[in-house]
Amino acid sequence: MKFLHRLILAAALMAGIAPAFAQAPPPVPTLPDSERRTSYSISGTKCSCSVGFAIFGDGTDYNNWIEVWINGQQATFNDPVFGWTITSPSGSIGLLPRPITDAVLTFTNAQTGTVQIVGARRPRRTSQFSENRGVAARDLNQAITDLVAMLREDWDKINDVSGRAVLAPPGETLKILTAAASRANLGACFDSGGNLVPCASVPSTTIAAGNGILFTGTNPTTITNNIAGAPPITITGTNPLSIACSTCGNVSNSGTPTNHQTPVWTGATAVKGIGPGTAGQQLTSNGGSADPSYQSGGWVLLNTLTASASASLSDTTSFTATYNEYEIVFANIVAASNNVTANFAVHSGGTFPTTGYLTSSGGVAAGPAAFFDAPTTFISLSHAASVASGAPGLNGRLQISNPATTAIHPWTGVMTYPISGGSGTITIGGYWNTAQAIDGFAFNYSAGNITSGTIKIYGRL
Repeated sequence: MKFLHRLILAAALMAGIAPAFAQAPPPVPTLPDSERRTSYSISGTKCSCSVGFAIFGDGTDYNNWIEVWINGQQATFNDPVFGWTITSPSGSIGLLPRPITDAVLTFTNAQTGTVQIVGARRPRRTSQFSENRGVAARDLNQAITDLVAMLREDWDKINDVSGRAVLAPPGETLKILTAAASRANLGACFDSGGNLVPCASVPSTTIAAGNGILFTGTNPTTITNNIAGAPPITITGTNPLSIACSTCGNVSNSGTPTNHQTPVWTGATAVKGIGPGTAGQQLTSNGGSADPSYQSGGWVLLNTLTASASASLSDTTSFTATYNEYEIVFANIVAASNNVTANFAVHSGGTFPTTGYLTSSGGVAAGPAAFFDAPTTFISLSHAASVASGAPGLNGRLQISNPATTAIHPWTGVMTYPISGGSGTITIGGYWNTAQAIDGFAFNYSAGNITSGTIKIYGRL
């Protein structure tokens, strides 16, 4: 009876204690054949991002389990701006069974950009399996998978395909870098053996640039160590760096180019300046054995008058003392009315005179039929009342010399125009019979508007 009481009491005690035992940990998951890295793109948040891979680290020093990168820069867990922490919704990370499969990364401050969480467990083994007893399969799975996870993290960093370290091809060995103090603030170069060495410039080599070399810096950008130039370019100074050409622009010491001149090659390495000439001149070849020179003779466009149902076309600004000769070019001046006369008047003293013209205009019309006109109120550019409406309109040229001088200024030219049943041609020789400067002109038809066409004014020296 006493034994039975003890058995019942023991059963009762076991029943009361059973709920206090912890639940069995979940099985250790397999390790995926993929990089232990998770990437996110965030904007103005603290992330609260899933780590994305199982964590086997012991203790609570999560900064020794993973690396965190923001926009290509590694961020330490205790950085005042980019600091971060690792938590788990399942409980305290120090008490959870390993691996932790629901770890969450949270930044101390809101961040923007690309975030990468990379497995980087520091290898260590702070506890051992108990001696002289069997080892549970889960314990073995956790330990072995932890080791393989660390190996995978190392492989991701240094393998030939996706590694993030400086590696030499198989069969080569890189030398250890010099001490940090000897590398600080210097560039990285490769020596004759292909090893990384600190340097201020690329030694014993040639830099081939396309459209030039661009140096950028905070100011100043300093370039030192054996900078030299080949003749005729010389380089002097330390800051600022100046580049001079002691012989550029001289031909047998005959002169140095000045502003607004045109450079002309006079040898394989020599240039001199030509000109600049005067307004209206053009650079003209003087043959293969002489330098070119600026000479007069070329026409310069001064103004363009465009008709569009216009009563007349006029210019009172182009005729000046700048040029010696002027030419007026009529192109497709279409009359709106039929059988009209093309009238041309000068401008002088602020008016368009309507008297005092002496004109000798003659030509042929359809047939051919000769004609001769001598109007005194304008210079006739066509036979009287003969210009037909429509295309191609009046076409031709008038020329005048030195209109800005006080003198009688003859006009000469030739015109063609449509007439009823054919075309007409007229040769013009006329002038305003007054010794006075002329500063412009006006053109119109004796009736109706000018439908379309252009008048261009040219000048030359």
